[in-house]
Amino acid sequence: MIRNYLKIGLRNLIRQKSFSLINVVGLAIGLASSILIFIWIKNELSYDQFNEDRARIYRITCQVENIRAAITPAPLAPAMRDQFPEVSEALRLTYQRSNLFQVGNQKYEEKSTFFVDSNFFNFFSYSLAEGHRDEVLKQPQSIVISPQMAEKYFGNENPLGRLIKMDNKDDMVVTGVLGKNPTPSHLHFDFLIPMSYLARTEEDLRENRWDNFNYYSYVKLNKANSVEESKVINERIDALYTENESELKVDFVLQPLSKIHLFSDFHGDVAGHGDIQYIYIFLFTAIFILIIACINFMNLSTARAARRAREVGFRKVAGAYRYQLINQFLTESTLIAFLSLVLAIGIIFLTLPAFNLVTNQEMGMKILDPVAILSIFGLTLFIGVLAGSYPAFYLSGFEPVKVFSLQKNAGTGHRLFRNGLVIIQFVFSIILIIGTISIHQQQSFIRNRNLGFDQENLVYMPLRGPIRNNQDALRSALAGNNLTDQFSLVGELPTNLLNATIDVEWDGKDPNQQVVFSNMDVDDHFLKVFDMTILTGRTFSEEFKSDDRKYIVNEKALEIMDMDAEQAIGKKFSLWSGDGTIVGVIRDFHFKPIQQPIDPIVMRYTKNGQYAVIRTEPGKTDETIAAMERIYQSLNPEYPFEFGFLDQDIENQYQSEATLGKLVNIFAMLAIFISCLGLYGLSAFLAERRKKEISIRKVVGASVANVVFLLVKDFTKPIWLAMIIALPVSFLIVNQWLQNFAYHIDIKWWVFLLACLTAWFIAIVTVSFETLRAAFAHPSAALQNE
Repeated sequence: MIRNYLKIGLRNLIRQKSFSLINVVGLAIGLASSILIFIWIKNELSYDQFNEDRARIYRITCQVENIRAAITPAPLAPAMRDQFPEVSEALRLTYQRSNLFQVGNQKYEEKSTFFVDSNFFNFFSYSLAEGHRDEVLKQPQSIVISPQMAEKYFGNENPLGRLIKMDNKDDMVVTGVLGKNPTPSHLHFDFLIPMSYLARTEEDLRENRWDNFNYYSYVKLNKANSVEESKVINERIDALYTENESELKVDFVLQPLSKIHLFSDFHGDVAGHGDIQYIYIFLFTAIFILIIACINFMNLSTARAARRAREVGFRKVAGAYRYQLINQFLTESTLIAFLSLVLAIGIIFLTLPAFNLVTNQEMGMKILDPVAILSIFGLTLFIGVLAGSYPAFYLSGFEPVKVFSLQKNAGTGHRLFRNGLVIIQFVFSIILIIGTISIHQQQSFIRNRNLGFDQENLVYMPLRGPIRNNQDALRSALAGNNLTDQFSLVGELPTNLLNATIDVEWDGKDPNQQVVFSNMDVDDHFLKVFDMTILTGRTFSEEFKSDDRKYIVNEKALEIMDMDAEQAIGKKFSLWSGDGTIVGVIRDFHFKPIQQPIDPIVMRYTKNGQYAVIRTEPGKTDETIAAMERIYQSLNPEYPFEFGFLDQDIENQYQSEATLGKLVNIFAMLAIFISCLGLYGLSAFLAERRKKEISIRKVVGASVANVVFLLVKDFTKPIWLAMIIALPVSFLIVNQWLQNFAYHIDIKWWVFLLACLTAWFIAIVTVSFETLRAAFAHPSAALQNE
């Protein structure tokens, strides 16, 4: 019997090729889009899931007044392990900006090195392709490398036991090679070095300093904690810290390992985190697209079924039972759904590489576990049954005489149902259009916002090795070349400013006030090279020998200190107990992503920096970089020359927003395309159903415009109703998303108008294709059999 249902179903699909193609393609695109988004969401939710003890692992974060940070003091984690009975194991890790590694003549600066406690591989469940977990980090000069680095430095040779020279000083012995983890991790590294190596020179470790926050700290508890239990431990961590460092008020918070990737917005955190907001955005996008595709499918299925009323009548006259007709319609609908799924899987395989490129991920179909695969099959079956339920249960219930009369007015009693589906479809489409425009506007706002300094044409080079102690020669060399004479030596780049402290004092400060100030070491050329605006006072200068005890602050700092710009000049100010005075006030500038508000910042004078920043002349960037390389290599031949562009670093800060914009654009266009497919198919059905009426109207004098208006108006009302529903919903969604940014666009009324007009225009153009064909058709073609 099922074979017979399938045979009839295939025959009907072939007979109605255009409807079948629209149905299959529309649903396939909807399924493929939703599955792709689901794969991305599942990948984002899978971070750190490879750890066997993941439910018991927590990271320690902290909050000091206006700053939430992921870094903690070096002694904190070991002290918790020793003093808290519920803590079974503790781990610390930290990193340096870059390290120089050399094997033979190969020499590279690498930026993905972590220094970790020796129990790293027992704490986390990272796999090892080579080496023993308990042994690889025991010796101070051991090093574990990634497979990529093993190939880069050693090719096809076995790297175990080989030497890698680090920073032109120590020979590190390769004791292990990382394996491939089944799921991604929030930590990204290519080299692991024992903390004991760092402890030889690092004061934080040798002296157990509680006043410096430079380490990521993790603890493994005896059992997974409830929220209330975690709060109790948080309070005990606060008390432990206060016992050892009473001057600074810090609130510590345990963050579950499972929350790190998607719920982290911390100062000093590792790079590469996701955002739970994006999960919600894409989850709703996937649901919207799927609903739009399903509505298309249902609308076209009911339209097709209404055309088969005569067939239903003949089958009933011939003795077919109702359950047989129900099974027939459900089988046909489910067959189309599964054909769409097959096509969707093909689309996914073709587009997944490009999708990975846009999202900067390495995802594959293998991420779909058996439960997910069964869910997809179950969803497809549900869609097929749902779409076929109306014709199956509605048409099959009529007596033959009623069915034949239904054929004469096919669809007239079901206009409300179809219009309702069109309304829902366009509500979601308009929401996606408004969301897409708003994301694009916010991205444009971020790109074009005045950051408080001129980011264009700024090239920087890190200063590593001997050149750090020979900066007088560097300044002379840079000043003596007309391509590099606009330069500044700085301790930090404004785009990567991590130094912050509460150890600041000023005249009139409340003794109980605790405020975190970011701080930056700059030379006397900094404000000029970066084209920053000085509101009052002066910049640093070599002419003033006492400038090493002078400070420049921003407007936000004045707000905290409750001073105006003129009043601040000459006021006493202290940073890290270095008493001095304020000599200048600069306009606020963004040294953090625009999602975050501007913090108070204090600058102090230095002649030596960790970066040299050069402003290039337009059109001479390549020549300037070549001159920088010659100067660097002449003074620092043992270290490779590296450089970067400040504007690119700033752009990289908003990479996740750029990815969000690209994906929403793509999926919004797909949603509109699916809607158009459905409208095209529906308009074709309605035009065909009314072709005799159209022919009669043309015979009695109706113009083409009259006929087109007659057919188009059936779609106009549902679309306008969709606009009325979509506008307030869109406003709430966009407004909520914009609250994630400290600085954002104002919601403009014309965006909503543009989205509505765009949806209306696309819909009318789509419908007009078939209505024009019907309007231009000769009346005799439809009336020849009457």
